[in-house]
Amino acid sequence: MKNIKNTAGFTLIDLIMVVTIMGVLASIAIPSYQNYILKARAVDITVFLRGMKGHFYEQYQAGDDFPLEVNGSKAMTASRVMRMKPRVKLSEQMIKVSGASAIDTYWYDNDPRRGKNRNMAWMAVSVNKELFPECGKGRYCAIHLGIKRSDSTGELHEFCGRWSKSRNWGSFPLNVLPEYCRSTCVSCDMRKIR
Repeated sequence: MKNIKNTAGFTLIDLIMVVTIMGVLASIAIPSYQNYILKARAVDITVFLRGMKGHFYEQYQAGDDFPLEVNGSKAMTASRVMRMKPRVKLSEQMIKVSGASAIDTYWYDNDPRRGKNRNMAWMAVSVNKELFPECGKGRYCAIHLGIKRSDSTGELHEFCGRWSKSRNWGSFPLNVLPEYCRSTCVSCDMRKIR
């Protein structure tokens, strides 16, 4: 009789090690991939805000004052909208963008009356929650670009990110936005400018 040699194969330990290594690699790759997808979607937001900022500066330089309208959105503070008679919802003042976009609505907020708010304005982009489920349960889940004029120097200062730490503004993952647009409290930053 001939001797039959054992053929080499995978042992159970080899198989467990391969599965473990694949699991570790997957646990590293999947969050990176998801973050990459969110960054790609957030490009729409930053490009749109940059365009709004461009419209703002064109009109600001032409009139040497804060414009009363930017990109079709008339300047009106949320508090004035709420006090209007008949009452108007803030959502009715927002301008709706096509459903396929990362942006749901946008609005320009500035008090058109002469007075204490005349030295600041902000543009807000409400994010499409279907594309950004990470936003959580915030009412708007918005990114704001605030511009404030210093009373002492006349210089304009810009701040970009979440409006405040309030849950109303959602919890949009700021790490997918460019470095200059990661403020966790735009309203706080604007208050610091004198």
